[in-house]
Amino acid sequence: MRPTARRWIAILAVALVSSLCWQGLAASGPDRSPPSVVAPPLWGDPPPAAPSRPLSPGLPRAAFALAALTQDARTHLVAVLASDHQPMSGPEVLDERSLAFRGQVLAYLVLAGLDPASNYIETHDLDAGPSWRIQPDEGGVIFGFALHPEGSQLTYLEVDSRPSGTQPPWRVVTVDLATGNRRTILDSAAQPDALLPLDWQGDTLLLRAVVPFTARNLGLWAARSDGSGLNPVLEESSFVGHPRLAPRGDRLAVLRPDPSSTPTTFGPGEPVATTIWAIDLATGKETLIASAGDGHDYLDMAWESDGLVAVRGEWDDDRNAYFHRSIIRVSSEAGSASQIVYSIEDGEILRLVGCSEHAWMAAVRMGETTQLVQGNPSRAVTDFAGGNLHWAACPPGRREAMAHVRPGEPSP
Repeated sequence: MRPTARRWIAILAVALVSSLCWQGLAASGPDRSPPSVVAPPLWGDPPPAAPSRPLSPGLPRAAFALAALTQDARTHLVAVLASDHQPMSGPEVLDERSLAFRGQVLAYLVLAGLDPASNYIETHDLDAGPSWRIQPDEGGVIFGFALHPEGSQLTYLEVDSRPSGTQPPWRVVTVDLATGNRRTILDSAAQPDALLPLDWQGDTLLLRAVVPFTARNLGLWAARSDGSGLNPVLEESSFVGHPRLAPRGDRLAVLRPDPSSTPTTFGPGEPVATTIWAIDLATGKETLIASAGDGHDYLDMAWESDGLVAVRGEWDDDRNAYFHRSIIRVSSEAGSASQIVYSIEDGEILRLVGCSEHAWMAAVRMGETTQLVQGNPSRAVTDFAGGNLHWAACPPGRREAMAHVRPGEPSP
């Protein structure tokens, strides 16, 4: 047989064997073809939240405050007593931005693992009420929440992580904390940008437009608590820091920069907050209510019944930085004078917590120790050695508890 003929016979034999092998593989084995692209099913109505185990021990009646103390990336929730504090939970990995205590309900976002779809919200009624674990639907990621002023409801942003693209489906869900029932009040049909609940006062929800899975924020929106009346409030570039809704939900306080009062040696980064503005959410009218003045800035603020308190800093030329060592009080009217209600010579005020009426609390770093200070009049409640005290809240009845503090007790 000639060589050419033999080569043709070999080629045909190989082709026949290959054909038989592929037929057997297709008939007997699993399908090894590339998967077809199928859009994930749309979310339906969210099911009720699942009951959770209550915190034990609960909140002691003698507690002045709740606080979150983080060390080695894990957080303990503690009850703050006179000159002491008592662990209530943890250690857990919590989202530092998503903790709230209102009415008798404590709520926090647990970061359960590397997969953000495993994150969930825990809520606990510390007055012997129900506890809930609020988990996302399939493919969903919870980004944060706001708690009703009386602790009766919670609303959160959930984003569908399954589709690709810059604008994945999202929804804002409200949970009835008496029954665990959930319902969607806003979703992607309302507007394309996802809306993250920031605050809830009166019948007003304050929300921030965000780009999910990035650090980009796109401005503030407001809506009624049922999701109706959704309207834009401010562009992201028109404020700095954390906006605060007034107790009735009718006004919004925001911090803004005034470049003319910022030291020329101040380094790059977010602009310095040097003015406080109040915005009427019904009319959109903006009122300048306080200016820090040359060489000063504002770190944080909180509403009171008839105005605000704010942490004010002073520029230090030698160290080229602001140091925050005073708390001022201003009314909500235009051009009101500020009154210093607390100051220290050493250390630094880290954050401010509004309570009720003229009551407030502040976290103050003194060397290696952080003190929790209560105001009106001011006094140190307890010290925290080690860890980062990044959150605190006032229990109900705070005003009555503070009324028993004797005037003239020393500040730290």
